[in-house]
Amino acid sequence: PNRFVNAFIYYGLSLNTNNLGGNPFINFLLAGAVEFPAYALCIYLLKRYGRRWPLSAAMFGAGLGCLATIPFMTSTLVWPRVTFAMFGKFCVTCSFGIIYVYSAEIYPTVVRNVGVGSSSMVGRVGSILAPFVKELGIYTHVTIPLAIFGILSITDGLLILCLPETHGKEMADTIDDVERSKSDTTNSDVISGSNSDVMVMDGLVMADKGSGAVGTRI
Repeated sequence: PNRFVNAFIYYGLSLNTNNLGGNPFINFLLAGAVEFPAYALCIYLLKRYGRRWPLSAAMFGAGLGCLATIPFMTSTLVWPRVTFAMFGKFCVTCSFGIIYVYSAEIYPTVVRNVGVGSSSMVGRVGSILAPFVKELGIYTHVTIPLAIFGILSITDGLLILCLPETHGKEMADTIDDVERSKSDTTNSDVISGSNSDVMVMDGLVMADKGSGAVGTRI
């Protein structure tokens, strides 16, 4: 669903520039120009903050940009809706660059080709549906497409937080490696969350509870 929503909003905002008012050529030029700083920023974010949080923040920002545009769609002021729409395009472009890296890292090697290919195919479905949602605004209300883009983007940004972080971690080779990493994460959370001072050495968990040392083989 992440790739679907990402492509859906990216192409939806790109095709919706004519409905923002003002000069359509300048709007389209701005929509393309914001991609240069967006991709440059995404390189910094990937190295500094990882994958999950920047992707979630970018999708959340794109949703806020779409929703903030809605009150000005029926106004005579053109610059506020163009500004908020370009902010949304900037954020979704950042997420578009991050999600390609993230989706490749989140799958283990044995299914990486199938996983990334399937995700890309689902994303293409979103890009196919985007023009129809844009036309929906003509037959209903001009704010409907932006409302759909905004709600889906914010929802997707929240769901991304359920995924694991892959930055700085060894990429899994098999599905068993993924299951093992989940198990290791759960065990480490249990150990770090205990009230005892715990040390793991050579497969032996040593817990100092003040009254003596207790050893447990793991």
